[in-house]
Amino acid sequence: MPFRVSFKAGMKQSLLAARYFSATAAEVMDGVITGLTERQYAIGINANEQLRLRIWSEDEFLEEDMQELVEWLRGVHRDIVLLHRHGLKECELPELLKDWFTLRSQGRSFFLEQLDPETQDINKADPVLSLGVMAGHAVMVSTNTLMFTELERGMFGLSIARHGSYLLEQVDRVAVGDLRRA
Repeated sequence: MPFRVSFKAGMKQSLLAARYFSATAAEVMDGVITGLTERQYAIGINANEQLRLRIWSEDEFLEEDMQELVEWLRGVHRDIVLLHRHGLKECELPELLKDWFTLRSQGRSFFLEQLDPETQDINKADPVLSLGVMAGHAVMVSTNTLMFTELERGMFGLSIARHGSYLLEQVDRVAVGDLRRA
């Protein structure tokens, strides 16, 4: 999936873009969450660690669903670490985010919050990561330093705190081919 990527640098730009992207994501996610049921999950990662999730979905996530979801979350966290490294070039961004565009979870729509593992009471835990998924595609990823959202079909915004913001526009391959012939 080819993208045209534009970047605007700066702390102020990242804040302005994050506000706009958050408002857009809130509109989209309100429509997704309406009518879904909130469930809480605690998944054992190892003997000393649990991944605590709050998920709004139509159906309950089963154990076999969780394995794919945990791997996806690990990948998102790895990508976020890479995004915070300022050496990332605009042309590298679509490749890094390609897994975010991949169909997941059998095409389900859901909203997920990964909860702070340090807070003992799961009902009072703040999210450290939020993930909005529509028809199996990530339309929103949010942390306290990053905001990614689908602004409209084929157009995505990414704001990274103190770094700047990116606009990713999916390029229609047919239109590109027509331009080359002209």
